[in-house]
Amino acid sequence: MSAFLPPVSGGAATDPLEISRGGHYFALTRHTIDTHAVIARLLTGAEGAVVTSKARSATIPTAAPRFGVDYECYESMALKTMARVGREIAGAHQVASVAMVTAWARLLVGKPVWR
Repeated sequence: MSAFLPPVSGGAATDPLEISRGGHYFALTRHTIDTHAVIARLLTGAEGAVVTSKARSATIPTAAPRFGVDYECYESMALKTMARVGREIAGAHQVASVAMVTAWARLLVGKPVWR
């Protein structure tokens, strides 16, 4: 008998988990996101503009101080959903290439996950 153990159960996973297809790029990572490398993956020389959005864990006022936020997901489903949403955005707005990369791990409040 054999079994597949997802990373949460002790199995091994690659990092980043990614889908790169049709000029689009979608990834989940536990490491710092290199925004310049992500942009470079999409550039063909025909672009008129590159638009990026960067986010970080915000401080949430509570009675107890928060030092981090744990982001967890069912990785394969999250990645497929990101890819579907990205392709829908590209199709609806005539965007040639879409990249979505997000971190899933413990993130320190106020610390960016990108460089």
